[in-house]
Amino acid sequence: EPPTRHSFGVIVRDRPFLLFVVSAAFAWIVYVSFEVVLPISLVQGHGFAPSTWGFIVVVNPVIVTFFQLRLTERLRPVPAALKLAIGLPLMGLPFLFLSVVDSVTAVMAMLLVFVIGEMLWVPTSQAIVAGLAPEDVRGAYMGAFGSTAAIGFALAPLLGLQVRQSFGDAAMWTVVASLSVVAAATGAAACRIAVGRTRAAAASAA
Repeated sequence: EPPTRHSFGVIVRDRPFLLFVVSAAFAWIVYVSFEVVLPISLVQGHGFAPSTWGFIVVVNPVIVTFFQLRLTERLRPVPAALKLAIGLPLMGLPFLFLSVVDSVTAVMAMLLVFVIGEMLWVPTSQAIVAGLAPEDVRGAYMGAFGSTAAIGFALAPLLGLQVRQSFGDAAMWTVVASLSVVAAATGAAACRIAVGRTRAAAASAA
């Protein structure tokens, strides 16, 4: 059935979902930093050849292809808030080690940890949004959540490269790591609020 109310009004009054949107925006900044900022950092700051980055980045799709479904199924009983709280820092914190060790092997290990975090974050976030959304405006909720990717692609290069130019690589990755922790905290908080709301509604109905 078509929705019987305006989706925008529903969304702006849904505080747990808005908090989750903020978390998603931060998470996308972290993710796009891997896609756009990391190769610039490795090539210009750590002496990697562009072709070497092309070899290293293959780790991401290979791991996702072979292990995403297996990991998602294996961790199905784990609460969504916990998966976000673990997954998002796994995406941002490993890059702090670039200031200590920057060999090809070390970078591939960092990307492996990053991909594990990514595989926790992506399906968990989509499931949370689907659960938060009322049935009649679920498409609008998914669209609002999906639009946060544009925020990441806009701000990650702007913020990351400006910090890098002004303060260096280490400062840039410190910012990215901090954003991953903020994304984890806000996302887990939104998830817990939503779960509490659902339980209260179920108890009221009972």
